[in-house]
Amino acid sequence: MNKQTLLAVIICSVATIVSAQYYSYPAGRNGTTYHSGGNGSSAGRTTVNGNNAYHYNGSGTSVGRSQTSGNNTYHYNGSGTSTGRSQTSGNNTYHYNGSGTSAGRSQTIGDTTYHYDAQGRSAGRSVKQGNTTYHYDAQGRQTGSSMAY
Repeated sequence: MNKQTLLAVIICSVATIVSAQYYSYPAGRNGTTYHSGGNGSSAGRTTVNGNNAYHYNGSGTSVGRSQTSGNNTYHYNGSGTSTGRSQTSGNNTYHYNGSGTSAGRSQTIGDTTYHYDAQGRSAGRSVKQGNTTYHYDAQGRQTGSSMAY
């Protein structure tokens, strides 16, 4: 099945990235994924409609959009300014910031996605179990979860 990788970036009210979460939806599948912080509080949601993913914070305010075209996903903030791009190749996804500089990569093996920073150091992992994905930092501490509907 042809899949599109969508990056959902949860951004807190001061525009600091607190975690990056990656989802693979079958082409053409629409749905909503709800995100929660490590303490179970709402951290936002991502709604997928065709090739677009719309990202909202815990208050429901739009904080960005991602658009998939082929192996590339382009990311924009709530004002529509480009914030970067992700490019998928096999089981690896390479991430670039708005100026095109490498921002890291993710590697999916089975139900686990490993995240690495731009220097190749471990930045954490995400483990999918059914409809829920659990997120962990580089030290193995759970930082949150996401549930897709």
